[in-house]
Amino acid sequence: MSIFVMNHVWSLDLPPTTKYVAVALADHAHDDGLEARPSQDYLSRKTGISVRHVRRCLHDLVERRVIYVERPAARGRCTVYGFTPPEGGFGRSLEPVKNTNGRSSGSNGRSSGTVWAVTHDPLIINNRNDKKAISYSDDVRRQTITDIRALLRPSS
Repeated sequence: MSIFVMNHVWSLDLPPTTKYVAVALADHAHDDGLEARPSQDYLSRKTGISVRHVRRCLHDLVERRVIYVERPAARGRCTVYGFTPPEGGFGRSLEPVKNTNGRSSGSNGRSSGTVWAVTHDPLIINNRNDKKAISYSDDVRRQTITDIRALLRPSS
């Protein structure tokens, strides 16, 4: 769902039903206005407009150059629409925002450093902040597993 594309669609001078279909289509687009791929049947159910009228509205939007067909429908694939961006874009830069410590706002330094090979062993801790992985000896593992099994056994 892209609020930026939806705001752009609300500002356009379109007939009411065409604008309504465009807003419903923008609800499925990415922030850059690309890859909106709902089916015409879904747009019909979402807007309460007949499928035939949804097709007319989509055709009208293509003619007005509000949207364009990124990839036409083919066997087993839906039509992918893209929104034609206004001159200044859709209202924000697509570059990642940097915060004060130099990391992108998406990760913020909280990504896990667990290696896939050791994820199945609960007694090995591997973190990017640590210089080396902490592993326990076999005796400690056996004792820990024995303690866990004793806790899980039902008392008779």
